[in-house]
Amino acid sequence: NNRDGFCCRCNNPLSGKYCDYSTGHIGNVEVYVLSGHNLRDTDGWRNDPDPYVKIEMKRWSPTGFTTDPARTTSTDKGTRNPNWGERFAWSGFSSYNLVCFTVYDADPGSDDLLIPERCVALSNYIGNGKMVSLYDHGHETRYVSYFVRFEISE
Repeated sequence: NNRDGFCCRCNNPLSGKYCDYSTGHIGNVEVYVLSGHNLRDTDGWRNDPDPYVKIEMKRWSPTGFTTDPARTTSTDKGTRNPNWGERFAWSGFSSYNLVCFTVYDADPGSDDLLIPERCVALSNYIGNGKMVSLYDHGHETRYVSYFVRFEISE
């Protein structure tokens, strides 16, 4: 499908009524932020981190991405191995949108970055969804696990 020079380029064979740009927003997103493992300690030897995850949805349009207001998990105080088990849901998204995750350590004044922002295209999660791990750069033992599902609306 081609409209205004835009071609349907998603990873899934969507066309016709499922080609996002021709029909507008076509689906709902669920994100489950599950847990973290061996997160970096930025507070020094006397304190463990107080991690939380910021989740942002970035909407694609021919003029670029816009970001919806961020949502965050609760802060799991004093642990490098948090267990959030939290669900987030959005409606009215296309598979060209991105879901982005950033992991922080809550601190008075300013929060320390634990894992930099990583974004994934929703087109990779159509149907049953997938478990995904968000790794700290160069540290395969430090990660946050989450599950993403994108359901196409009829």
